[in-house]
Amino acid sequence: METDLGKALAMVNSRLTALLETPEQFRVCVVEIAGQIAGVVAAVQVEDITASNWSTSARGCASSPARCAGWRMESGGRGF
Repeated sequence: METDLGKALAMVNSRLTALLETPEQFRVCVVEIAGQIAGVVAAVQVEDITASNWSTSARGCASSPARCAGWRMESGGRGF
């Protein structure tokens, strides 16, 4: 019986140790997720800025095609 009680206490101690580690593991996960969210936000912002720049350039070319054609020639035909 003492052996069984010793095993049970060891198992309880092991489980309590695992529970004590849970807050730190949770904190590490939260920090990792926050970093991933920041990366997604940055990517969306870059995409938004790029789309805005393309839109502005397209409006400029629509309002002055001759100027846009000259710019294309100066840029080696690469366009925007």
